[in-house]
Formats: sequence, structure tokens, C-alpha cells
Amino acid sequence: MPPGANNLGDNRFALLSTAQKTKRKKPEQTTLDQFPELPITKKDDPKYLVIKSRDASKPITSISCFAIYKGIQSISKDINNISSLRDGSLLLLVKNQKIADKFLSTTNLPGAGAVEVALHSTLNSVKGTIYAPFICQLSDDEIIEGLKEQANPKGRIIEDFILGSNCIVLNDGSPTHFSTHSSFTHIDLSLCSSSLLTKTEWLRIDDLHGSDHFPILSKISSPHHASRFKTRVHFKTDLADWDKFEHFCESLSCLFPISSNVHQESSRIQKIIRSAANYSIPQSSSKSLKPAPRWWNSELCALRQQKQFAWHQFKRTRSNANLMQYKKSNAIFRRKAKAAKVLCFQKFTSEINSSSNQKKIWADIRRLSGLTSFSPISLLTSPRGNLLYPQDIALEFALHFSNVSSDSSFSPEFSSSKLSILSSLYLPPSNLSSSAS
Repeated sequence: MPPGANNLGDNRFALLSTAQKTKRKKPEQTTLDQFPELPITKKDDPKYLVIKSRDASKPITSISCFAIYKGIQSISKDINNISSLRDGSLLLLVKNQKIADKFLSTTNLPGAGAVEVALHSTLNSVKGTIYAPFICQLSDDEIIEGLKEQANPKGRIIEDFILGSNCIVLNDGSPTHFSTHSSFTHIDLSLCSSSLLTKTEWLRIDDLHGSDHFPILSKISSPHHASRFKTRVHFKTDLADWDKFEHFCESLSCLFPISSNVHQESSRIQKIIRSAANYSIPQSSSKSLKPAPRWWNSELCALRQQKQFAWHQFKRTRSNANLMQYKKSNAIFRRKAKAAKVLCFQKFTSEINSSSNQKKIWADIRRLSGLTSFSPISLLTSPRGNLLYPQDIALEFALHFSNVSSDSSFSPEFSSSKLSILSSLYLPPSNLSSSAS
């Protein structure tokens, strides 16, 4: 049979290359006992260049490859490889920086017209994984020093910044990014100063929340006790079991001894009431709940649960079917959430006119953002004038409550009755114990 055409692949310039491709030989196996000799460092520094036509309507790949090849050869013949890119430009691999400078200064390529030449944005940095069992006994400092000349320039910038600013990386090795190739990467870094390291806690949240980056939660321990910031609970009296409350009041009153001291007796009654209430009246939760934004609804809640279920299914079984199901659920949830936000905002803006109350408008904006409404007293008119500072306003309220509760605010009959009761001898209850009497 006659020989078929050469398989050129995506490189249509392969036939123009004069160099004969040789089969790659298998490297000789080296044992761990024998330390291999270090390779001789080559002086050549290959560079990747991108040649693009200045005329966007006429890409350079639409011109004859023979004319382009002759134009490139007129500038330099030390070209290792030529290939075409998807955007219609050419990718050149030249021998060293000196030859790259010749192409970078070129503005007109013979046979192709006006062109623009630039270094490739990513291919000129070293990337890859080093597998070398013979360096496993070396320290990290020796390995870093030995590979310093081959380091990634972008990684060098990050390393210099971390070392120069005396910062510490908080990441614990957990992946922080879910890439489009269904793999997990570690591209997000969290830094802190050395003084905060013992007080800082780093945690990666397992839910993506519709993004491709995992949320990161950083906590800084505070000297204040957490109980000081708990929400105050209250009794739900509308759900109380009053028969049960009465039963516990009677049973608990027999357990605590009666005292002739007014303060002890008052504390005893308060303890009985509180204990009976804890048994018979439900209490509110001490956990503070952030109110949901106005655009949130039951449909979004159900879609969010479906998205989270699909995500956990993919984490348990990483298959293409589970991945597509998660992406589909996530896309539906994001589309519905965006539509709900737009509808809520349109309804909000339609109610605003020239006579709208500004205070109400800003309160609605806070509710749209999912923030709690907070309206502190910023101005108080008093006999002393207008008060603007919070301390003066609090003092004015304290004086007002003090004057209202003073004896001068009550009738003379009430004041005289109060004085007679306070001046009379206190009579304890009739069922005093023998020790108290």
C-alpha cells in the first residue's frame, strides 16, 4: 500500500521544520543509593511569543503558511516550534531571550503585514511537579535554595510578601476552590500576623453557597465571655400551663423555709415563682436569628435544599451524572434568586415618590439588605434644650423616671399610707416555724 499522509495534528507548520524528530529514549534507572549528578545548566532560556495581526478582521492564520514561514525566517531561524492558537494568532517557541527581543521589536511581518508581538502571559513561567526520591533526606531550606532558580515568578512574589511582612498562613491544607474541571485546588490564602496566631481559628465551610470558592470563616478569640453577648430569653406566657404552674408553686413553697427577714422572704418568693415558671412556661431561644431578606420565599428555600442535597451526593459519589445534577440545581436556584431580587426591588422602587418619607425609605433599604432595623434616639428635646449625645439622653431619661417615682408625684393620702406601713413593725406570716418564732 502507498504510504499515507503524515499526521500533522493541529500544527500545520510541522512539514516546514527541517529538524528530524527522534524517538524519546527511556531514562536510565538510578538507584536511591547512588546520588545522581546534577544536570548542567543550559544558558539558553526559551521563550514563548504570540504573534497577532493588528487587523482583527484578517487573522494571521488566514494567510498562506508559506508566506508567514518565510517572514518569520527573515527575522530569525532559531525557532524551536510554531503553532496556531484558537483566536487566529501564532505561538512561537524561540531559543533564548535575545531572539525573543528581535521579534518583540517587530511591527511588520513580511508577507503578513502589521502585527503585534508579545510574550505569552503564562507559558514563560515554570510549572509542574517535582518527583525526586533522592532528595527526601534533605531539609526544606536546602531544597528551596537548590530550586531557587526554577521558582515560579508569581509564587516568588507571594513568598517575598509573606516573609517580608512577617505574616503566617492560616490554611490547614483543605481545598478552597472547586474548579470547572471537577477538581479541588488551594488558591485562596488566609494570612495573619504572628501576634494573632494563637488567638485565630481558621475554618473552611463545606457548602459552596452557589460559588466556586468555599467560604472561609476566621475567628479571633475575645477576652470577653461569650455569655455577655447572648440574647436575653423571655417566657412565652401565651403557651403557659397555668394549672401546672400553680401545682409547682404549692409544692415548692413547702420545700423552702419561711423567714422573718423581708429580703430573704422576697428572695424565697421569687425563687418559687422562677422555678415553677421554668417547669410550666416555655422560653424563647437564646440564639439570635438573622431575619431573612424581603425577597426570600418558600420556593427559594426548597431550591436551596435541593442544591445542597445534590452537592452532598456529588461529594459522596464523584460521577458526571451527580456533577451535572448539582450544576443544574445550582443554576436553577441562582436564576430564581436573581429574579426574586429584581421583582422585590422593582416593587420597592415603584412605591417611592417625591412625598415619600425618607426614614421609611432607608428602613426598607435595610430590610432589602437583610439587616435588622435599628433606630436609636439621635435627638431629645428637654427643658435643658436639645440633647444630642447618648450619655446626656440617658441621663435625662433617668432623671425623668426618678422624678415620676418620687413621693412628690403621688397624692398625700398615698404618701401617708406608705409612711405608716414602712414605720410599723413587720408581722411575719402565721405559719412560722418553731425556729423562726
